Amino acid sequence: MSEAVVVEEFVVDIFTKPDYAPYAPGFASETRAIVPKGYVEEVGDEAFNVAPVGSGPYKFVEWRTGDRIILERNEDYWLVYPNLDEVVYRPIPELSVMMAELEAGGIDLTDTMPATDVARFQAMDGIDVMQSAGMFYFYVYFNMQHLPSSDIRWRKAVYHSVNYEAAIFSIFQNLTGLRQYGSIPAGLWAHDTEYLRDSVALQEDDAEAKRLFQELKDEGIIPDNYKTKVYCPMDPRRRQLATIMATNLIENGIDCEVVPMDWATYLPLLDRSESDPTAADVDQGIIGWSGGYDPNDFAYYMFHTDNATLGAANNVAWYSDPEVDQWLFEAATTLDQAEREALYVKAQRKALESYCHIPGYNYIQTNGVNSRVKGFIVDPLGGYYLCDPYHNVWVEG
Repeated sequence: MSEAVVVEEFVVDIFTKPDYAPYAPGFASETRAIVPKGYVEEVGDEAFNVAPVGSGPYKFVEWRTGDRIILERNEDYWLVYPNLDEVVYRPIPELSVMMAELEAGGIDLTDTMPATDVARFQAMDGIDVMQSAGMFYFYVYFNMQHLPSSDIRWRKAVYHSVNYEAAIFSIFQNLTGLRQYGSIPAGLWAHDTEYLRDSVALQEDDAEAKRLFQELKDEGIIPDNYKTKVYCPMDPRRRQLATIMATNLIENGIDCEVVPMDWATYLPLLDRSESDPTAADVDQGIIGWSGGYDPNDFAYYMFHTDNATLGAANNVAWYSDPEVDQWLFEAATTLDQAEREALYVKAQRKALESYCHIPGYNYIQTNGVNSRVKGFIVDPLGGYYLCDPYHNVWVEG
């Protein structure tokens, strides 16, 4: 989107960038919201972020940092009358504590559930385990601007060092997450899962990994005692995958350290906003992406050169290919879905055949729900739709 113009009180014209017209993803990819301009200008962006005003079914009441956010019914909501008097969101970082709260009735909904708890809660009276295929992409990225990871032999050797199918099964048991073979989730058209699984994905092959690592040592690209790192956020599932990777790399002769980081430190490292992208001390790491309901969300942001720039690096591998850029542009500016699908398939194949990523997993979006909660539907993107024209959650009793 390049511009939004107020036409009258309840009408807004939204314009796409002139060179992206028509823009096929349209509102399927649009995540922006309309906010009261006068109030934002009066209080400033920072104050608005902690005390927002919107037009949804629930009004902001209070944000107790690190404890809870409290909302109340918007009596003037224009679509339907919200059923709930009040909604309280609580951050509970420890999953074991969250599950204990759900079991004890301290909370009514959870945004996730560990695989180890699914069967227990499914057998429990008073709790519903609700699931849907997610719209996420969790993956290993390589720094394409920095040796040794800019050398495809390094990327292939890291891929060959790990049985990713077994690693991901060990984390999720196919209950709350599944191996993914491309950036576009299998629930979306243009995902191309079968080809990417059968023709692009690499299997564990320790002998080949050791051979490639030795080639890099023999050519002086890495020293004999080279130590690499796997960066990741604090999320326990990504830390677990990073640990499995490090263990296997060590077994194949490459010293490796897992570096978990909080988001305030990790994000500047990823977008290189405080470092030279060619010199950043990053070989590879683990990250995730949640898009929308159009393949563009999982292809353009992952692989287009536009997104490999300082301060805007959703393309955290800094992958760049003019042909892929052109295919992604054409896919976003034609309204023929068959043409779009073919273009996204070509773009994703070429990008992943470079092994700039190792596709990891997609969540099975899993919510634990107290049985007294009625009308709740799982959102594949992990959100909570408590009241809209199609869902209006209420609590029984």
